[in-house]
Amino acid sequence: MKVAKKCWLWIRGATHIFAWIDAPDAYGTVYELGIADAFEKVRFVAFREGLEAAADMWLPAWGGVGFYPTVDAAWQDYRKIAILAKKRGRRPVHVPPERYWADIWPDWSL
Repeated sequence: MKVAKKCWLWIRGATHIFAWIDAPDAYGTVYELGIADAFEKVRFVAFREGLEAAADMWLPAWGGVGFYPTVDAAWQDYRKIAILAKKRGRRPVHVPPERYWADIWPDWSL
């Protein structure tokens, strides 16, 4: 089975998607986040702190995002948020999109 088809099947079967973006050329990850969005999956997108390209990745970041020094720190935060959300019967969302954009562009407004 080809990799692309496996990705579709894995994402379709998932309940949540965790993505770590630490480079400006994370095209495969961005593609997979698009698939997750098409399947209406809960997404948690973590960017490496200081990644300048994060401002250009507004679409994959929509819905839940954070900036972290390491993937391990991002994963630990995601786990805490997911567990808390499950206890409350809600979908885990880390940072509201408007807060994310305000951090990147101070004059951002919805």
